[in-house]
This record gives sequence, C-alpha cells and structure tokens, in this order.
Amino acid sequence: MDYIDTSSTASAFRRGNEIVADRIAIVTGDSHSPVAFVCECSDSACLELVHLTLAQYRRLRDTYECFLTVRGHTVADARLDLDADVSVWRAPRAAHG
Repeated sequence: MDYIDTSSTASAFRRGNEIVADRIAIVTGDSHSPVAFVCECSDSACLELVHLTLAQYRRLRDTYECFLTVRGHTVADARLDLDADVSVWRAPRAAHG
C-alpha cells in the first residue's frame, strides 16, 4: 500500500465525506438509512466504502476528532480508538503554541 501524510489523504477523504453527509441530509432528510462513505485510511488508492447511517456518522464526528476506516485499514499517526463495524482513528491533537 502507498501510505502518505495523514493530513493530506485521510483529511481529503474526510472533507469529501462531510460534503456527502451534508448533501444527503439536505436532499433526503433521512438520517436512518445506510450511506456509503469513502474509507478515510492513509492509502491514497483505497476505494473501499464505510456504510453508516447519517445519525451514526454525525454521532462519531460530534464525539471524536477522528477518521473513519474500513476494519483493518489504518491512518498514519493516529490511534485506533473504537473497533466495531467501522474503525475510528483518533487524530493527534495539533500542537498549540
């Protein structure tokens, strides 16, 4: 696998997923049907999907500063925090100074 900087690959996938979630919420208003989100792992060639409802997606995003991946995929420089149907990777906190 071709891993590159978390801040570029995983963050780009995360931004894309946030746009998808916002658009689906606007168009359908349905927060309980499964939605396919792109895996936010560090592999820039990954095309696998994470299936969550909008309610699950929002709960994870509101609770964690995280990246969501297919089980078994990883995010560079992040710590695995929760492993269920989706892996949740906590990003390191940005240095304040």
